[in-house]
Amino acid sequence: MKKPVFTAALLALSLSLSACAGSGGQTTKKAGESDHSGSVEKAGSSTASTGSAKIEEQVLIDESGIKITATGLDDGFMGTNIKLLIENNSEENLTVQARDVSVNGYMVDCSMSTDIAAGKKVNSEITIMDSSLDECEIENIADAELSFHVFNADSWDTYLDTEPIQILTSIHDNYEYKFNDSGTEIYSENGVKIVEKGLSKDELLGPELKLYIDNESGKYLTIQARNVSVNGFMIDSSMSVDVPNGKRAINGISLLKTSLDENGITDITDMEFSLVAIDENFNTIFETNMISLNL
Repeated sequence: MKKPVFTAALLALSLSLSACAGSGGQTTKKAGESDHSGSVEKAGSSTASTGSAKIEEQVLIDESGIKITATGLDDGFMGTNIKLLIENNSEENLTVQARDVSVNGYMVDCSMSTDIAAGKKVNSEITIMDSSLDECEIENIADAELSFHVFNADSWDTYLDTEPIQILTSIHDNYEYKFNDSGTEIYSENGVKIVEKGLSKDELLGPELKLYIDNESGKYLTIQARNVSVNGFMIDSSMSVDVPNGKRAINGISLLKTSLDENGITDITDMEFSLVAIDENFNTIFETNMISLNL
């Protein structure tokens, strides 16, 4: 689903990742089938790696003239790459993007947007960002789940949206799934659990309050922050994260440094905000009372 744009700077920053934004869908198919933790420190270097994980060549989709085959898994400059062969047997020039990408049950940032002319083939890849894998404490990939959004490259009309597709790696059968929900629980209702995991101060545009979100609501949700204040001052901020049912996310409320500077805030001692969850039809599923935190 589409999310509101909060600032031009954030929009520009997100363009390279926008191809992996949420698009909905809940049915999963396997590939080949029709307390307070204090300050959060970001890893200085990637711990994420393919390790011993491999994927066998497998057809992910073959419909409406589009055939996408996963051909391998390797480490790249920005992250781990799922290698793809895309064949366009249609009569339209198309763009293929990955949406709602998760790894080991966590939603992750990725990059993939590939143009392919009618009747042609192209080698492409989905890059799963190391920074996102690090944040989710993922060292090896046991499974990835994603859907493809395909549209006409000239008119931008939707050509095909797939159901979620699951890719299992060679380590899946023996992999122990772990989810770190340590921190201060700030919400647990409606099948959704949200934990505050501390303030990260090394973000590009300003500090960020990290949140762990676990969605077992039975619905595809977009969770946003509203009415954010710091030390009693209203602050420009952003948070909008898509979390399909059964998935988890590590995301946060980004506080714009320019807004903090304008209000003379150099040390964040407290925050207040509310959270709202919206489904695919833009219905509000829940909205919290104001949440107050001492940091």
